[in-house]
Amino acid sequence: MHVMISAFGRILMAVIFVGFCGGCASFGKKKTAQPVGDTFQYCGAIASANPKSSFVVIDAGGFALPPAGAELIVRRDGQQVAKLRGGSEVRRPFSIADIVQGNPQTGDGVWLKN
Repeated sequence: MHVMISAFGRILMAVIFVGFCGGCASFGKKKTAQPVGDTFQYCGAIASANPKSSFVVIDAGGFALPPAGAELIVRRDGQQVAKLRGGSEVRRPFSIADIVQGNPQTGDGVWLKN
């Protein structure tokens, strides 16, 4: 059985297809602002924060894990909100870091200072 689709139907299908595919690429991705000044490398997001014990768990995902002792900064909405020091406890893709200063929260971006 051969189905005829009008020109309007083809255009409508193309618009829906392009809109759907464009949305797939950005679905679930959080935009993070790149720090300016020094050179920084994005290395993940805060998966869990424990301010009472002064440490956070970083989820590096597919990014490189921060090395032990590394200076890290935490950014939220384009602003630096905390400083961390990379820890030696690592279980890919997670890493522990000590809170040096500030108030990091779950979901904040973590950047390695080069």
